[in-house]
Amino acid sequence: MKKFLTLGVLLMIVEIAQSAPRILLSSYLVPDWSGTTNRFRVALDHLETAGFLVEQSQAKISELRLEGFQTLWLVIDPARLNRFDAEDVTRIESFVRGGGGLLVAVGAVETQRQGEAFRPLLRRFHIAVNGRAVPAKVQRLTIPLLEGLRFYSPATPLLDLSEDAFQEPILVPNDLKQTPLKTSQSDAPGLRILLGSMNRGHVALIAGDGSFDNVALLRSKDTMLPEHDNVEILRRLVHWLSRASSVRPE
Repeated sequence: MKKFLTLGVLLMIVEIAQSAPRILLSSYLVPDWSGTTNRFRVALDHLETAGFLVEQSQAKISELRLEGFQTLWLVIDPARLNRFDAEDVTRIESFVRGGGGLLVAVGAVETQRQGEAFRPLLRRFHIAVNGRAVPAKVQRLTIPLLEGLRFYSPATPLLDLSEDAFQEPILVPNDLKQTPLKTSQSDAPGLRILLGSMNRGHVALIAGDGSFDNVALLRSKDTMLPEHDNVEILRRLVHWLSRASSVRPE
């Protein structure tokens, strides 16, 4: 009986593991591998606690084994960036069109100076980085998937898209009625979050990768950040990205 129960428990564990969404965190674009994973350690811990299986790789994008993964999270640090090539971009697009999810959080202020390395990917999705960096802000969201949640993003350039970028895109514009944090710097229009579908896959682009790093998610007394819901926003985004369908995020 004990052996039977033990075998049953093991089979249940295997079944749960096989059904849990798998996320691949890729930092091929960032040479400092350990620094990157440590920077997002809090986010990864939260995702694992929420039931996601997270693996990490520094392999070249075109050489990644994406079979079995539901979501690819690209860490993009423009200050220390390797370069996308056409093969990388094609592999990512094929993954998305085949039903995969893609999370891209574009780096902050340095983006404008060193954007050439990842611009081929944005161009393939008909996305552009928009103008100078706008100030940090906590903004209450209204789209159904994230309705009522408070999104913190650091000082960052915003995003623009063309009309043919995605199937029925969901846009989170910079709300000019909600003031930036502790600055007199003027605000500007653009997108802070962009969600969309390509064939059976989903894409989420975030303006400001610092939205999900340790500094933002720990909200220590030293950072003096106001209350926000970025942990829950990340969880919902990854859950939506991991669904292999073209359903709108409602």
